[in-house]
Amino acid sequence: MEESFSHFVKQLEKMSEEIKVKPLKINPKENAKWWYKLSLDDKQQAFYAVISTMLKAETTHRKTYRNSMYEMFKFGPEMYDVGVQAGYKKLHKMLEKDNTFDDVDEIRIMDDNGIFNLDLSVSKFSFDTEENGYGSKTLKLKIQTDKEER
Repeated sequence: MEESFSHFVKQLEKMSEEIKVKPLKINPKENAKWWYKLSLDDKQQAFYAVISTMLKAETTHRKTYRNSMYEMFKFGPEMYDVGVQAGYKKLHKMLEKDNTFDDVDEIRIMDDNGIFNLDLSVSKFSFDTEENGYGSKTLKLKIQTDKEER
């Protein structure tokens, strides 16, 4: 409990710094000119540095957007808005693990009228989609029931 409160206070301090600091403004047109003036080697080095740092932040360390910017990229609060404008915060949100199904222990399949109704107690499940051709897909559920575990 004390550790999470300490983390909360640190986050508030960072947010306070973001408000106080004048955000850096990057002009997209000027940035594009800068990028195209780089040598191929410099572009490749920059690409590798950014993508590998993002990968560590998003997969290995599972950092928040704010902590990714400060701890992984070593930026200050002036870069918070730059990351938002560049789309990194949106990408970060898209890559977050969906916890929607973590505590599911029952699956109910039914039609709109309630005529067809199937309840299953499950201990584990996964789902995937399969292309059927012509833009059509099938949802495939793999279900492990409590009885199958024994």
